[in-house]
Amino acid sequence: MVKQKQQNQQVTELEIEVNKLLKKLENNCLSQIKLRDLVAPDGHAANIAKKLKKKQVKITQLRKLFNEIKNICVKVRDKKISPENAQTQLWLLYPKITYAKSRKLLPPELEKLFLKVLESVDNCNKPEDYEYLDHFFSALIAYAKAFGKAE
Repeated sequence: MVKQKQQNQQVTELEIEVNKLLKKLENNCLSQIKLRDLVAPDGHAANIAKKLKKKQVKITQLRKLFNEIKNICVKVRDKKISPENAQTQLWLLYPKITYAKSRKLLPPELEKLFLKVLESVDNCNKPEDYEYLDHFFSALIAYAKAFGKAE
């Protein structure tokens, strides 16, 4: 029984990397984190992508979410929609992320990360947060492909 408890309490490498970023997001907007810390080769996106390889996450699942996020961010950047209107579109991603996790297309660590990152952008709701969201997801996809998860 003790052995089983230890296995259940084991923290994955991916969870450790995700928690590092989540700690920085506590009481902060995404845009308050240095962009370099998010997207550099030794940054959060790269470190998380390295750990995704062990989880066998398919890049297509990340790209589906990324495409929707990219569209929202581009609309905010080009001032086609205000950050306030973009919030509604962000909210619609929450159930999609949870559904992907329930079908085991995303590991729980990524669901937690994506929901918290979106929540941070939603709470701050500044144009620069949408820009950082776009940069972070772009870097995550690029690193995931580079580290061998491309299908």
